[in-house]
Amino acid sequence: ELIIVVTPHVVKPGTSVLSGPPIRAIPTPSALPTLPPNTHLPPPSGQFPAPRTPGAPALSVAATTPAPAASTTVPAAAPENPVQTPAPSPSAFAQTNVFTFGSPPQSNFAKPSDPVQIFYATLSPTVVANGTSVHIAAVTTTNASAVKLRIGAETIGLSQTGVGQWQATFPFPATAVPTSETTMTTTLIASRSDGTSSSVPIPLSLTRP
Repeated sequence: ELIIVVTPHVVKPGTSVLSGPPIRAIPTPSALPTLPPNTHLPPPSGQFPAPRTPGAPALSVAATTPAPAASTTVPAAAPENPVQTPAPSPSAFAQTNVFTFGSPPQSNFAKPSDPVQIFYATLSPTVVANGTSVHIAAVTTTNASAVKLRIGAETIGLSQTGVGQWQATFPFPATAVPTSETTMTTTLIASRSDGTSSSVPIPLSLTRP
């Protein structure tokens, strides 16, 4: 790199030029240093090995190829036995007697045109009889205008307790379910003002006197 620094000075005719710093002497050219004849440099490090000369024994594959690590991947199923994801057990038969769907989000904000979603829902108990007090709560997107639980031929509306938060407590209407049924699936529905909606199925077990 060559750096030239110039400092301009404005002078008038007849005035002496200001003296600047002394200019360095121009270096005298000289020959570059060279190595003596027949000088051998050490071999460079970190390079690939020299090519094998004809007749030299070939390297063993086991010595140059690292052994593969033990695999923890589950082997694929045979074509005649395809792997199938097991369906989740209905919460109605769980010992906790509580149905839970999803989890409360950090933010449930949604624009009016965004799809309505149900992020979280919980219902208890899941083993019910006529008149059993049932509590349900849900968290939806903020653009949901109504949330309801459909039980057979009846519909239970949830009250809004916050932005996108809903809950209700009601006696289970067993009269809305055929007497021959021992299990059923209710549907939690969240809808926008324009009618678009999303739903979550909730299984229940029915007990009768």
